[in-house]
Amino acid sequence: MKYYQLTEYPNIYINTYWGAFEDTNGLIDDDIILNRNNFIKDFNIKNKPKLSAWCSRFLNTLPKQFLDHPEIYRDREKNFVFVTSPYCWNEEPPKPFREVGKMYTTNSRTFVCVLSLQEVKFYVNGYK
Repeated sequence: MKYYQLTEYPNIYINTYWGAFEDTNGLIDDDIILNRNNFIKDFNIKNKPKLSAWCSRFLNTLPKQFLDHPEIYRDREKNFVFVTSPYCWNEEPPKPFREVGKMYTTNSRTFVCVLSLQEVKFYVNGYK
């Protein structure tokens, strides 16, 4: 089974890099699946859109080491929900990110931020 099929939300995770991995040995950590399911509920996720130019520009404002396995979702209020899960990040996350339960692997950290399109534009244009 592929990872996305192990979640309660396969229709959202089907088009993610993480979701495409095959769980050949049944070794995926149950907490990762639980955290993925809770993420959808807790952040009121509606879908996973295609990467927009503004979102791409926002991601490019982040430190390269922080931006690992990025994912972008939309919530039911039409905000963008950005997720990144770096392996080698030992600092506080850059604003406006905050740490959540691990969603990629057990040896990476996961950070999330929620921004409206207007807020994305402010960050891209340097209004931090």
